[in-house]
Amino acid sequence: MKATYVLDPKLERTPCIKILSLLLIIILLIGTIGCSVKFSANGEIAKNCVDKLKNMMKDPDSFILTDDVIVVRTKESSISSSHQYVFISYKAKNSFGANISDTAVFCDGKYYSSAYEPDLRESDYKDSEKYRLARIEQLDMKIAFSSWMAEGSYSNEFTETEQVDMKKIAQALKIQYKK
Repeated sequence: MKATYVLDPKLERTPCIKILSLLLIIILLIGTIGCSVKFSANGEIAKNCVDKLKNMMKDPDSFILTDDVIVVRTKESSISSSHQYVFISYKAKNSFGANISDTAVFCDGKYYSSAYEPDLRESDYKDSEKYRLARIEQLDMKIAFSSWMAEGSYSNEFTETEQVDMKKIAQALKIQYKK
């Protein structure tokens, strides 16, 4: 009489399933490590400012980056202190549901204003020295912004500029972008 062995099919596939599962986990881990978006120091600041701006929106889901984010570091001079400006061009819906386009300005990580906001008025300040300092900062920001708009970059002995790719920021924050 000849002996026959019948193997349970589930037992036969168990090592293969374990090996395939392990390989899949390894591939997923390698994929997530390789896909993380890396930023320079200025890029990290730009990303954080974009995230803050998006979260300031009444409808954050409508937020769309429309250009690369510009980081301008000004150096201390005899009339102004050192600042870091971040310019973010975007579209979003306002309170009435209309689509608006604007360029937001962050100064040293805090929302400052729109780049197109009108000049400060001395009558809004009780202290003329505070007005003078605020006006210098605003002019400093507007010079940096205007020079970047005209030349596409703006670096000299008073400033350093870095352009941060909007696609990288959009990928990192999972937001929309469109030039």
